[in-house]
Amino acid sequence: MAEVLGGNWGLGFFKYEACDYCDDVLAECADVAIGDAWLPGYADDYRGTNVFVVRDPALHQLIEAGNAGGQLELESVGPELVAKSQAGGLRHRREGLAYRLALKDAAGKWRPRKRVPASLDVNKKRKRIYDHRTSLMHESKALFRLARERGDILVFKNGIASEVERYLTAYRSAQTAPLPVRAVRRAARIARRILGRVVG
Repeated sequence: MAEVLGGNWGLGFFKYEACDYCDDVLAECADVAIGDAWLPGYADDYRGTNVFVVRDPALHQLIEAGNAGGQLELESVGPELVAKSQAGGLRHRREGLAYRLALKDAAGKWRPRKRVPASLDVNKKRKRIYDHRTSLMHESKALFRLARERGDILVFKNGIASEVERYLTAYRSAQTAPLPVRAVRRAARIARRILGRVVG
């Protein structure tokens, strides 16, 4: 999929704007949710590996029977690992959603009421990623409409290429820092908050 234009879900080509206000990551009302296991040790397996979240006892028994009979190969994992496997979706629907809600509020526009509180307190690199995703959502629709009118798909491909490159550049620059650096930064943020309260 990496070689297919639009294959990266983060590009959000042709996405409904309503999708940017969804806060559900693991199909919370479904009897079973199945997602890709974007984790070291699983992501590179060409056969594919999935994460299951099973909420229905009958389905749970069915899946366990498949495992016992050899039709399925299962490994039990904790919620932390499941969350880690869906980290991108969680960020987009928690931190990113908070930011998008705050932008609507700042512009005085209607937006749905969500359980995630609106907030502009997002680091600049992540803001750039969310801004580019919103731009790609709108640009992809406008450019594809224009390509259809002109009967030339290259109008879309060439037009969207620069926006995709800007998004990918922003995404690469925001890649997670090594854990010790993250820990130091987090400790520094906490210290600043505490000191700020003491001084204030």
